[in-house]
Amino acid sequence: HKARDLERTRKLARNHVASAEDLDRLDVAYRSADAGCTGAEAEIARARAEVRAALADLKKSEIRAPFDGIVAEVNAELGEWVTPSPPLLSSRAVIDLLDPDSLFISAPMDEVDSNRISVGQAAKITIDSHPGESFTGKVVRVAPYVLDVETQNRTIEVEVEFDTTTLESSMMVGTSADIEVTLDTRANVLRIPTQTLLQGGRVLVYASGVLEERLVEVGLRNWNFVEVKSGLDLGDAVVTSLDNKDVVAEAKAEIADEEDADSEG
Repeated sequence: HKARDLERTRKLARNHVASAEDLDRLDVAYRSADAGCTGAEAEIARARAEVRAALADLKKSEIRAPFDGIVAEVNAELGEWVTPSPPLLSSRAVIDLLDPDSLFISAPMDEVDSNRISVGQAAKITIDSHPGESFTGKVVRVAPYVLDVETQNRTIEVEVEFDTTTLESSMMVGTSADIEVTLDTRANVLRIPTQTLLQGGRVLVYASGVLEERLVEVGLRNWNFVEVKSGLDLGDAVVTSLDNKDVVAEAKAEIADEEDADSEG
């Protein structure tokens, strides 16, 4: 509007119809209005920048779960600023999110067995909250590195999943469990309880009223049983209670029948 008035007055001034004072007044008004428009555009640009910054901050304050789950722990307070961990350092997660439908067992294995454990191998799972029961599973991950923890031996981390998902709803995250990876199997072999094997591959056998020490050749073994390749025959009476200091080689012994053992407690 002011630009049109200024142009019209300029034409009138050229025809000596408008005065120079009117032309100067309109010129000043036009320049003032133009400066005001420029300032307003700058304010609009600044306001838009503030909106973009506010949207960016809002986006940073929003955390979206990558899967359906349960919030187990929130490690931040309302209004607290949380930043990503710097390189080579780790900090606590802002939120611990659990997926109850995707449970697995994580356990350390001795590094000497690292070259014999692989993904897909069968495993036996025992859980403290389910005493007397065992479950089957399979190895789904073998860590590509060795853990060196001062309070224990050097180990590799192994992850095992249950063969059935029906158990997962009754399991609590963080429950203590043990796994036994099946490296090989043997059928129809002679075996003895693992706790009967002494250091050096020796066992104590009852023979004619005395305890006799035998050297045995062992094969596969686990927490419960040891395969015996040679040194024992089927039916040999192997000593299972070794926690008594009198239970040694050449000691006199006798086998009590079950009724006498029961009556003695």
